[in-house]
Amino acid sequence: MIADHAKVHQPSSLARTIGCTGWVQMSADINREETQEAREGTAAHWVLEQCTEKYKSNIYVDPYSFENKPAPNGVILTEEMIDAAVIHLNDVLSTVESRNHQRSNLYIEETVTVPQVHRDMFGTGDTVFYCKVTNTLFVWDFKYGHRSVTAFRNYQLMCYALGAVRRLNINPQSIVMRIVQPRCFDGKGPIREWITDMNTLSDMANTARERCEEADGPYAKCTPGPHCRDCPATYRCPALQQSGAVVYDYLQTPVSPIELNDHQIALEYELIERIEQLVKARKDGVEEDIKRRLKNGVNVPSYSLETNYSRENWKLPAAEVISIMNMLGVDAAKPSVPKTPNQVRQQLKKLKIDASVISAYADKEPNGLKLVKDATNRARLIFKESMKNG
Repeated sequence: MIADHAKVHQPSSLARTIGCTGWVQMSADINREETQEAREGTAAHWVLEQCTEKYKSNIYVDPYSFENKPAPNGVILTEEMIDAAVIHLNDVLSTVESRNHQRSNLYIEETVTVPQVHRDMFGTGDTVFYCKVTNTLFVWDFKYGHRSVTAFRNYQLMCYALGAVRRLNINPQSIVMRIVQPRCFDGKGPIREWITDMNTLSDMANTARERCEEADGPYAKCTPGPHCRDCPATYRCPALQQSGAVVYDYLQTPVSPIELNDHQIALEYELIERIEQLVKARKDGVEEDIKRRLKNGVNVPSYSLETNYSRENWKLPAAEVISIMNMLGVDAAKPSVPKTPNQVRQQLKKLKIDASVISAYADKEPNGLKLVKDATNRARLIFKESMKNG
């Protein structure tokens, strides 16, 4: 799967530009490494793309036939990844099937341009369907992450919708925008929907265009807020750093105990939530900067890097694992999939069989680097030396 996106102004980061025009120029020279969760999301997207493309061609593919096989990016596909893709797939199929099976009007991973937002804006939507009968445009975006994303006034979906309108040369009466997020457990369900019209999207596009123009110009301004959380430049942002100092002063200021009324306590809670978001964004940014320095051989006092590993997974297909463990006297089967390596390891121990045999059939994959406290004498000496030198 190849997802094309603009280098600077992307649909996926447009909401950040709406909130802070300064981040674009501030992060222009920063390259962030892809996280393991992002790689897993890409793999799940690939399953979705394969199954939807086959459906459009009137071919059924069992999504679970991809389990324990590698996606093009090398990630081994798990049941959890496929479960997430299936929720999106089923919603698309039910939408198309209930509208006279208009499969020819289904578009998967289509690259669209959005010049009405920015001259260089383009991106790739996950799934788009145009129902000619009702003159309705459906736009889906698949999110594999856990953090809640709303469909309401979603600027990324807006870009895909406007791009589809332009590419298909249509004027839909209504636009149905859906976020599919199976791994977010906020009580709102895996599918969030917002129904809107062209006038509303045009107004949103005007706002976005103004913010993109400001971001490209000399008056771009950094503005801290919830959008900081995914910004790659948080570690070097003076506005966010100042916000952190203000938060510290706020927390350190001694106050007399008071009893807040209902309105005041609600405001206080909202303030603390905002503080929490700003501190988290700043912490994540500084952490990434420390990791970058350590990777480049810089001695950062008191910290070092360790390899992080994923959960232990079987290296063989489910049927082979179950068969091999049966020969060892262990029932490794549970509905449709084998038990986890650790569950089988415990059974082997009870049978007084060397549990190290599991290492031939299961392993953990490297999952990036994690920052850890370095309690060695070397780190303490470096810190003391730096203090002497001011």
